[in-house]
Amino acid sequence: MQIIALRPRPFFEAEGAPPGVGQMIIAIDPQKFGGQAFETRLSALCSAILAQSGTRLPGANRGQKRQDARKNGINIPPYLRKEIEDLIAHA
Repeated sequence: MQIIALRPRPFFEAEGAPPGVGQMIIAIDPQKFGGQAFETRLSALCSAILAQSGTRLPGANRGQKRQDARKNGINIPPYLRKEIEDLIAHA
């Protein structure tokens, strides 16, 4: 069993085998451990990150990208569009 993939295969390439990695998510309720102090410290951390030039928080662009996609559609490479259309035709 491999716990850490030091050289995983690429996630975004259609060719080849799957990346060979897994994910584990541990959910912890910060209110149980730190209450309001956690929220205060997290807010300070986010503010410090955003105060640095060229930084953003994960997911910050998601809302804008979703709005753009609704307005302008999504670019799909021609080969992928054909593959989707073929799948629909044979469904």
